[in-house]
Amino acid sequence: MSHRLLVCAGNLDGCDRDGSIGPDHYRVVLWPGMPEPPRVVKAYEPALHMRRTPTMPLAWCMELAASTDRAARYHAIAELARHGTDEALARLEACARRGDALDRVLVVQALGLGDPVRLDRLEVFLDDPQPEVRFAVLSVLHHAMLDFEFDERAAATLDTDVAYRILHRASAGRDASVREGIAKLTSYLDGLVDLVPPAADAETIHARSLLARLCDEGLLAVDSDFDLEAAARAVAAAIDESEDDASTTAAAIADTVVDLPGVVELYADEDALARILDATS
Repeated sequence: MSHRLLVCAGNLDGCDRDGSIGPDHYRVVLWPGMPEPPRVVKAYEPALHMRRTPTMPLAWCMELAASTDRAARYHAIAELARHGTDEALARLEACARRGDALDRVLVVQALGLGDPVRLDRLEVFLDDPQPEVRFAVLSVLHHAMLDFEFDERAAATLDTDVAYRILHRASAGRDASVREGIAKLTSYLDGLVDLVPPAADAETIHARSLLARLCDEGLLAVDSDFDLEAAARAVAAAIDESEDDASTTAAAIADTVVDLPGVVELYADEDALARILDATS
């Protein structure tokens, strides 16, 4: 006797991207019937992009994030992360500083909703006195890895340098069980590194690091039109064409940087540039 088969699945968006754990559930129905070619009755559409698309205007989010009502802050915090602008992320950090441990956990979890996930914004929470806040950082990092590996349509990028730095800092001074868990995450990240598109040449990587250092130290002001990769290539070419003398190289960098699209102002003098150039070598 022939049978027909119907397989149903529910709450798939609630489980981890690798399907290992979660509240997903399934139902299998079997009944007598004539054979037919397999067909999809209703296709599953991941909600990854939906959960990363803001639905509330930024101005409302900014206002609600300062509310004394935790429920209002809960929704505003998630939406701020989805907006992902500098203004929105600054308000998120203010919420974390002003709130209690639960608010800080909410902010950390919300940072996992951005597109791309801003791992660099998570590092400050590794020094939090509450273990649940520090654990939330590792959870967001783990989900960012899963997004990268298992969802080809995900627009999220994985900054492996920041990911390794988070794991290294998180393991410092922790007990053996925590270090073991972090070691597994590190091993997982090692496997993902091969999936990351290779960077250009060593000179461009060096120039990108130098530009990031300038921004971090407040010596370089850029706007949203600044293309870091294109800028790094231009700076790498300037370094390559300059002499080995530190001041000459610094002057070549300064001349190149100030003319790059998106640069608002360069505050570094040749001595500062030479110092940072040496530190990033």
